[in-house]
Amino acid sequence: MQGLLIRLIVIKKVVVASLLLVLSVAAAVGSQDMAGLEVLADVWADSDRRLLEGLARRALAMGPDALRGWPASQRFIQC
Repeated sequence: MQGLLIRLIVIKKVVVASLLLVLSVAAAVGSQDMAGLEVLADVWADSDRRLLEGLARRALAMGPDALRGWPASQRFIQC
């Protein structure tokens, strides 16, 4: 009876150790993916900046009177 109890304790410790190993490997892989997010955020921010810069240049080229001939319903994008 005592031998069975010791075997169950050993099996439980092996299962818990295996689960902890799997979790630590998953955390290591996840931390490598997080490093790539910084680069992705920089790319998105740069593309947003270029888009807004292009829109601002286009608006400046059109001038302040560009929208005066349009009906009020078409002046803004309606969501």
